[in-house]
Amino acid sequence: MNSLNNFVKTPAQRRKAYIFVALLLSVWASWYVSQEPVPEPSLLNERSTSRQAARASAKAPVAPVPASLEWPQRSAQGHAIVDIFSLPQLAVVKPTAYAESAPLPPPVFKYKYIGRLEGSYNNSIFLSDDPSRVITAKAGQNLNDGWQLMSVDGQKLIFRHQPTGNENTMTIGSF
Repeated sequence: MNSLNNFVKTPAQRRKAYIFVALLLSVWASWYVSQEPVPEPSLLNERSTSRQAARASAKAPVAPVPASLEWPQRSAQGHAIVDIFSLPQLAVVKPTAYAESAPLPPPVFKYKYIGRLEGSYNNSIFLSDDPSRVITAKAGQNLNDGWQLMSVDGQKLIFRHQPTGNENTMTIGSF
């Protein structure tokens, strides 16, 4: 250990040395495992025939195996050939025609007329959509919920719901 401390002096260098040694050991282990001898085909056949003889008395009909569940192909050495980069086969689903959706219900018009203010420069309409709130609007102004006051014609107020294009006409009395 003393010689290791002379070789690597800082903790960071020691960490790097340990990682390097671990890397070398893993490379050696991979090489060593790949060098195992493959049993001869004759030995494999002997083992399989002895098992088949033991099971020969209890044979039952077997359904054919689907191609997707068959064993993978084997190389000349007997190793399974597996393509790790292949994608699984996915079922193709054709889009179905959907029935057209029902038309949207007409929007709720909840504004009430309160009054108007007419002046030389300012013509305003007072509306309410809630008992505790008053909205001041002019022709062309957007209100809440997508409604727009399109025009003020005498005793008619014309509103248009912008998302659907529905119009609502409100008749107001004269003073």
